[in-house]
Formats: sequence, structure tokens, C-alpha cells
Amino acid sequence: MGDMAEYAEELSKLGAECMVVNDPLIADRALKHMHLWRRHSRKFQNIIDSFQPDVAVCSPGDFGMAALRFNIPLVVYLVGNYWQEQDTKKAMMNRASLRRITHRRYVDMLGRCMRGSVAILTISRYLEKVVREKYPDRPVFTLYAGLDSATWYPEKDMTLKHPCVGLIQNATIWDKTKEMLVLEQVLNKLPDVTFYWGGYGMYTDKILTKLRRYTNFQYLGRLRHPAGVRKFLTEIDIYALLSGLDAYPRTVREAMLMRKPVIATNTCGIPEMIVDGKNGFLVREGDANDIVEKITRCLEDQELARRLGARGRESFKKNFSTDATARRFMDILEEIDLGK
Repeated sequence: MGDMAEYAEELSKLGAECMVVNDPLIADRALKHMHLWRRHSRKFQNIIDSFQPDVAVCSPGDFGMAALRFNIPLVVYLVGNYWQEQDTKKAMMNRASLRRITHRRYVDMLGRCMRGSVAILTISRYLEKVVREKYPDRPVFTLYAGLDSATWYPEKDMTLKHPCVGLIQNATIWDKTKEMLVLEQVLNKLPDVTFYWGGYGMYTDKILTKLRRYTNFQYLGRLRHPAGVRKFLTEIDIYALLSGLDAYPRTVREAMLMRKPVIATNTCGIPEMIVDGKNGFLVREGDANDIVEKITRCLEDQELARRLGARGRESFKKNFSTDATARRFMDILEEIDLGK
């Protein structure tokens, strides 16, 4: 739900007491490591005794499992299509690998958290539909993740070759990453435009093998967040997200707040953020000509690019700010039966 510290601060302004817990080992890691569970069980018990929460809110995982063990009402918050992502990861694994065992454990933990929750929050309406089909007996609500606009301001400390298009996306899930391969055709069609990619992940080499041979493509590696990302977004002319699977991408939100014209794939939850031609451009999956056309329009019509960027920031601040998200969350809590 955005940056947790900022989000907790907004909830506090609305009268809610919050504690942000950042401990991925708060619960049982594996049955063979019961000493970890005993140690972190005590840690979790100390949190419960000192804070006495009415509800625990988290992504499905160890913290959620601990909440269920201690009979704390659990609200699960989903930020992606975990099922499709896990299916993709499973297909890429060796049948006998340790990662496959870890995968099975995670899928089991996901199901237990979802079934044991008092409600499920999703980061987009697209994801809400997916969850309702899988868990029709669970209360499900969409809660868009907010960002503090004050964090996103121009910071000039990077030099790039113009005109340029910037992409920030990790290469950790193939269904998301593979859409970037359409850049092969785009790079050929726009030889005078430089494309910069910031990101990392297990599929980085699969992308670079195809794209690095183009002189108008540059790989920057992992960008430091938020300062490095802010400097990058300050310098680029256009932000592009070419993805095959994204529920509600953070980088698009950040680019909108930085007043950049955004061009993004028309898939999953992205159309809930971008109204084509109003506050950005949507492009069809795998359609290089569509991408080239939208980039060319932005580069040739600077007033259009400026207008898209300004509307992007305006629409985000109006609909997806941290304070708006906090108010929405408080309204949702009023509808949830916490069983207390």
C-alpha cells in the first residue's frame, strides 16, 4: 500500500493506531527449522502483547501465517496476480530443484492465508476479478496503492542522449518481461531515438541478448530507489512500460507524478491508470507499429507530451494519493467483520 511509513502516517492522521513491522522471518520458515519458528514466534508474541492489534494487514506470507496462528484477524493485500506469476515460475523450474519445493510451500502458504483471511484487498479491479473467481466466499475490495507526490520532484544529476525513451522494469517474471522483446522492431524503426532500460532479474540476459546489439539501446542496470529513479525520470523525454502482466505498476505511477508522458501496454490493470490519449497512451501487446506511432507523436508534438504529463500527475494526485488511499482503507475496515 505505497510506502508503509508514509501510509501509516496518513492512517494516524485519521485516528488509527498503526505499527509497521518489517521482518520476513517473523514466522515459520520451514518445518525443519522449528528453532526459527520458536524464536520468531516469541518475537511476534511480544508485538501482540505490546500493541494488541485489532487487525493485521499484509501480503500472503510468513507474517500472515503468524497472524493466523495467534488468531489475529487477517486482511490479505495482493499487489499482483500471484497465481499466474507462480505458474510461470514453476514452468521454468527443474522438476527436482529445491526452488520447486520452495514454490510448492509458497503456493500452500498463499492458499492458507487467503482462506483464513477476514477480507482480501487487491491493488486493482483487474486483480479483484481474478480473486473473486478463486475465492467467491471471501469479501474482496480494491484498494489502489498511493504514493506521496512530495517525494517525486525534478532532480537533475544524469546526462542521457536525446531524444530518449526510458523503461524501468525488472526481469523476474517471464510473462511480464517477454513483452520487452517487441523493442527489437521498435529500435529498428526509430534509429535516432535512444532507449534506456533500468532493471535487473533472472531474465535480464535473455533480453540483453536480443537488444544489446542495437546502438540506440543502453542498459543501466538496477537504479537506486528513489533517488536514482527520480534522476532518471527527470532526464528522459518519454516513459514506456512494455509488460505482459502488471496489476498496477509502481513505475507508471512514479512517471506520472514526474509529469512524463507515459506509453504503456494495454493489459491487466494498466488501463485503470491510463486513459488513452488523455493522461498517457496505451499500446497493443506485441504491436511495434503502435508503439512507434505513439513515441513519434510525443516527440514531434511537445505540447501534446507536456499536456499528457501534466494530466498524468493531476489524475494521480486526485485518485491515487496516499491520503486518498488511507481514507478508502478506513472505509473498507468499517465494512469488514473482524469477529471481535
